[in-house]
Amino acid sequence: MRNNKYFLISFCAICGAIAIAFIVNVLFKIKTAGIFSAEWSAGDALSYVGAMAGSISTFVLSLVAYWQNEKLKEMVKKGAKMKTGIMKYHPSFIAQRKMQKEFQDKGYNDIFIPNLMVLSPQYAEYKKALDKVNDRMCRELGLHYDSNYNLVIKNLE
Repeated sequence: MRNNKYFLISFCAICGAIAIAFIVNVLFKIKTAGIFSAEWSAGDALSYVGAMAGSISTFVLSLVAYWQNEKLKEMVKKGAKMKTGIMKYHPSFIAQRKMQKEFQDKGYNDIFIPNLMVLSPQYAEYKKALDKVNDRMCRELGLHYDSNYNLVIKNLE
């Protein structure tokens, strides 16, 4: 159902763009005099319509990106509250903290990951992007891990 909705929206947007271009083209074929005479050529008008469509689509995409970022922040907040609440004592979270501590003690973060980044430029690029997003989210939401890998929320709203 959801894919059909996006397909319909995309189809309508494409048809709308074609219809606008067709209407501009037809209007320039009509000969008029006086106040309605064209000051631009048809190509100029189509270029203008194309530029405006590009501007509008860029604005809409920026709104979508902002909305998705806000949604991600809410999901992270919800997960952080769960991990710092009563679920902190759940066996799966205890096991996760023990595993993180063991990995750190065995050199996973200090030896393995840096060497993997040297061996795979694609992984290095992925890791840098992931760290950048993670650092920004943690900074904005006031999250960090203590020395025992317990999640700590500095500023809870």
